[in-house]
Amino acid sequence: MIWDDMLSSGRMIPGRGGSDAHHGYPDSPGEATKNTPERNFNYIGTPTTWVFASEKSGESIVQALNKGRVSISVNPKSPRVEFYADLNEDGVMDMMMGDNANSPGNTVTFKVKLSGTTLPDSIYTIKVIKNGREFETIEAAGNGNEIEVKFSDIPREIGRTYYRIAVEGTPTPFPQVPNSTSISKNMVGLSNPIYFNFDPEF
Repeated sequence: MIWDDMLSSGRMIPGRGGSDAHHGYPDSPGEATKNTPERNFNYIGTPTTWVFASEKSGESIVQALNKGRVSISVNPKSPRVEFYADLNEDGVMDMMMGDNANSPGNTVTFKVKLSGTTLPDSIYTIKVIKNGREFETIEAAGNGNEIEVKFSDIPREIGRTYYRIAVEGTPTPFPQVPNSTSISKNMVGLSNPIYFNFDPEF
């Protein structure tokens, strides 16, 4: 993936999801064009970008976007990915996606949370991507509520390490854009990375 290539080069490049609309529903069938069906496949909200801003202001939202405090869901009904790290195993999360720290030289506990509503009787595959490669895969059953899982690793003391999350499973239906899953397939959501030993000026 091009994004992982850029991250592995040392660049802290936030990932964002983009959606827009060019074709709505015509007022009458006679006004339909060959592009009218796109409304059912690709429209606003597919995907959805969630921004973890400190307040509801344009300045705070742009600041959070630039910091990478962002996750992407396949649609607004789909679970929102949250990603945190506990640097000293005290049970308190010290970092969230987009944050950069010096490697502590010890085991770091990471928490992945699927916030919102998960689909009952569905299995979510939570993939941990470390430095561009799949590091660990965790399966979690949907229960109609939030899901929380943890994993641990020791980021390298010399050199850079980043972790990000990709979630696959059964997409939550989005009736406003009924055919969007034919494009997104089994993708549910993505997090931005948590970084260690990156140069923020690069």
